[in-house]
Amino acid sequence: QHSDAIENCYKRESRLNPNMKGSVTAQFTISTEGRVTDVRIVDSSLNNKNVETCISRRIRSWRFDPIDKADGDVTARYKWIFSN
Repeated sequence: QHSDAIENCYKRESRLNPNMKGSVTAQFTISTEGRVTDVRIVDSSLNNKNVETCISRRIRSWRFDPIDKADGDVTARYKWIFSN
């Protein structure tokens, strides 16, 4: 479900730049309540701030099932690869 939102960030910008391709890696923290509390683009070969900002905003809106507070926050890293 989350992948479609990320793909839409790329598709919108690729209409303006059909040759744009590359990857974006994001790191994000999920709180014990299931909310994303921190998002950072840690690597990008797209060189497109609009796509990177869109991806960050989408990730920030994600919600996950709460986890045991004893386990603490979870940090995840994910890489998306884009091409037309």
